[in-house]
Amino acid sequence: MPLANQITSICGNVLSRTLAGGRSERNDALLLHAFTEQSYLPPEPVPSTRLQRGRGTKDDISDPQDELHEGRRKPAYAGGLVLDPKV
Repeated sequence: MPLANQITSICGNVLSRTLAGGRSERNDALLLHAFTEQSYLPPEPVPSTRLQRGRGTKDDISDPQDELHEGRRKPAYAGGLVLDPKV
């Protein structure tokens, strides 16, 4: 809780929004600016890759069928059931 309070005060957000962790809150960018203003080295960004999701790296792929499914995914819509149109 004290860390969330510090992040909120540095970023200039409301505490409830920091705790909610909404998508539109840009705490990372605001913290990066705060680090830069105070001449600190910013931390390395955490990559959003397969490794983070627990699927390993591209070198770990043993099944050639997995390589076929690396393309774009369908967008995930929040709420409601989305049906593909009949052609």
